[in-house]
Amino acid sequence: MENTLDQNVRHIRKSGSQKRPLAAEVLADSRDAILAEWMKRTRAEISSARNLERPILINTLPTFLDHLVEALSPEHSRTTATEGNNIAEEHGNERARLTAFDPAQVICEYQILRAVILDTLARSTVMTPDEYRVVVLSFDAAIRDSLTSYLLIQGQLREQFVATLTHDLRNPVGAIQICTDVINKVVERLPESGERAEIREMAQMIVLHSRRAEQLIDQLLDSARVMLGVGPELDMREHDFDQLLARVIQELPGDQRKRVKIFGKGVRGYWSEEHLRRALRGIIQNSFEHGGDGTVIRILMDQIDGRFIVRIHGEETSIPAEEQEMLFQVFTRPRGVGLAFVRSIAEAHGGSIGVDSAPERGTTFTLDIPIDARPFAGVPHL
Repeated sequence: MENTLDQNVRHIRKSGSQKRPLAAEVLADSRDAILAEWMKRTRAEISSARNLERPILINTLPTFLDHLVEALSPEHSRTTATEGNNIAEEHGNERARLTAFDPAQVICEYQILRAVILDTLARSTVMTPDEYRVVVLSFDAAIRDSLTSYLLIQGQLREQFVATLTHDLRNPVGAIQICTDVINKVVERLPESGERAEIREMAQMIVLHSRRAEQLIDQLLDSARVMLGVGPELDMREHDFDQLLARVIQELPGDQRKRVKIFGKGVRGYWSEEHLRRALRGIIQNSFEHGGDGTVIRILMDQIDGRFIVRIHGEETSIPAEEQEMLFQVFTRPRGVGLAFVRSIAEAHGGSIGVDSAPERGTTFTLDIPIDARPFAGVPHL
């Protein structure tokens, strides 16, 4: 039985009486060669494509090419390769579910296919302005639709992963905390001895680390919400920053509390106390975790023109310039899950979070927010 592409070729040849080969005819005759060249170039240029099996790599592109032939055919009603179908969306869907392609690579593979098609046409015919327009519009729409679908699927997969992971983590953390309470009650009934003191110390360590695990779970959930575009709900009230910072430092382990040095004086301002505390705690803990043994954290405070600036400096290994923006991106940073949430909080307060890092001066995170953030609660943020 004759397939759709064969019918298109036969129809094109019947209707094409002019000497110049139609672009549709050239593409129909060259489809297999185009796809083979595309695969060759794609494997060479895109690392995620190199080890993919052919059926996964080729994806829905043969159908896209068939639709492009139809859109270029003078007698066919299709106006672009993507008009009236979801083939590009399905391409992005498969890339998100079945491969390690990132968004830039999805764009790149379409650009490679477009280049192969234009090279093929340039060797065999002279395209009319209308034919060129169909090719350009088809690829513009395919890239847009494919990337939109890719990002939607990635978001859904990550949301499912985070929801499952956090649920599975909370159960054992809760069990640990219950068991620790029981241990503490038993210890209180024991006679005073070195062994009792040792058990009590171990129980305190368990409590400390289980609380840290809870914080990490909260950060993971917060980061997932940031990724999905769900911003924090802020309760803006007047707070004294010195008192707020003191509470943050008090929550740190004893050895870390001793290594925090404060310079300058805080102000009274309108912020969401809970969220700002969590943001500060996230930066400080991150600086301790990535600093060397005995790292000292210096917190410097300043105000200017209605803005409050908090610089948190750690003498640690520097962060390469190419990694600095990645610090605040969900699921792509080399430093855990908390800093994307910090950026979300800063932006929700009408401010920003910056980083400055070099081997000779260490790393400084700068939280820069309005003293009165009430007018900015609800501004767009990432």
